[in-house]
Amino acid sequence: MNESFENLDWDSSFFGYNVANINLHSKAELPNILKRMSENNIRLAYLATAKSLGFVENEFYDFNLVDKKITFSKTIRLNNTPRFPIESYLFKSPNTQLYKLAIASGIYSRFNIDSNIQPEKFEELYKLWLINSLNGKFAKEVLVAKVDSSISGIVTIREKEQKATIGIIAVSPAFRSQGIGKELMKAAENWAYYSNFQVIDVVTQEQNIAACHLYRKLDYHITDTQYVYHLWSKRLK
Repeated sequence: MNESFENLDWDSSFFGYNVANINLHSKAELPNILKRMSENNIRLAYLATAKSLGFVENEFYDFNLVDKKITFSKTIRLNNTPRFPIESYLFKSPNTQLYKLAIASGIYSRFNIDSNIQPEKFEELYKLWLINSLNGKFAKEVLVAKVDSSISGIVTIREKEQKATIGIIAVSPAFRSQGIGKELMKAAENWAYYSNFQVIDVVTQEQNIAACHLYRKLDYHITDTQYVYHLWSKRLK
């Protein structure tokens, strides 16, 4: 591991080329970091900053702002019983409905926004996230909402830094505007309450206006904002 950038083995294996994460302390470090990444054949690098970098011109990498990531947080309280049947998904293998929901949850994801990433890789990434949520690697609980025995929505919850954190959350297009997303969030909060968590977080994108509106309506407040860039090598295209 390099102190200025970290090679990401899993991402590199998944995409089939060298991927790294930049650990930036000051913008003045960037030219040297980028030169060294180029020398190490890094094709794609992730960079998250608290403030926008503005326009960056570099001979080695193109900068793409792919996400303004917002973290919403809330002190957990017990909610009323959800209006829709919401239950734990007890199977280790997802069905077609769940796959579609997982992919739908990522439509504002930087991996979908970035046109340099093939759509099939974005879908594969979210399918893997779902699979690893069901097998317990990425989530402690997976809840699904049902309408007339059909799965209409999903929410996954995991633990991060002693907080409950929402992972995947999505509602099927056929069942939107019925309050199912709100009820899924309440069910997730209830699960976290009974699991003795004090705070619950959910991360979304600024351009996901509907999600931001929902979280504010449910009394969540913003605790962190990050600008996320994908840096693509000009040489290794």
